[in-house]
Amino acid sequence: MHPLLPESLASIYSSILTSSDASTTASVAATPSGFIENLKFWKRHTWRDFYFEYGVLSLISLYYLLHTLGKNRNQSLAQSWIRAHRPVLSSQFAQFGIPSVDGRVVSLSHDGSGVYETFATGRLNVHRLWVEIRLNSRHDLVAWMVEGVMGFLYEGFAAYGDVVEVVVDPSCDWEGFTWSVVKKGKMRALRDKRYDLVCIPKIVQNQDISSQILLHSDLSLPKSISI
Repeated sequence: MHPLLPESLASIYSSILTSSDASTTASVAATPSGFIENLKFWKRHTWRDFYFEYGVLSLISLYYLLHTLGKNRNQSLAQSWIRAHRPVLSSQFAQFGIPSVDGRVVSLSHDGSGVYETFATGRLNVHRLWVEIRLNSRHDLVAWMVEGVMGFLYEGFAAYGDVVEVVVDPSCDWEGFTWSVVKKGKMRALRDKRYDLVCIPKIVQNQDISSQILLHSDLSLPKSISI
């Protein structure tokens, strides 16, 4: 009690201060932080409020899965071709494979997208042999669909599918010649693109080749050939 106040006024003043302190303390204790409350989103939302996010995550997961499967499929096809032709290329050339930066020689190099490459050198009159394996864009579903649609609408965009191109770079003067081995089902499409398969060579009958294969050449070949 204050010594200068009467007893009645002092008691009233004391009760006012006590009630004021209690209400202030109570109000501070009962008011939580607004920032903390805003972080508790689970109190304002349920799992039903995130259908759009579920859809986006599902599409991303599906695209990544298809990308992985397509990439592995292309890599498997390229490696299968290398395994099938490695004995011939290794026996005909002193070096088969592409030198890497760490000094190793790798038999297959991935050049991005669906393109794989390999290399051989070290043979008389042949400077090098370059192999390029161009595969469908199985790793990119969108690009694969676009290629299919554009190839259907425009003839110039039509692709041959999976293609292996072998380029021989001679180290001497060669006399030009035309030679091809084509599946019968692909012959019509190739005739529309490659005039040299129509005008220059002729079909050669050979008993050692399957009836589903056409052999074209502008040279005189024997009726029997070992392949």
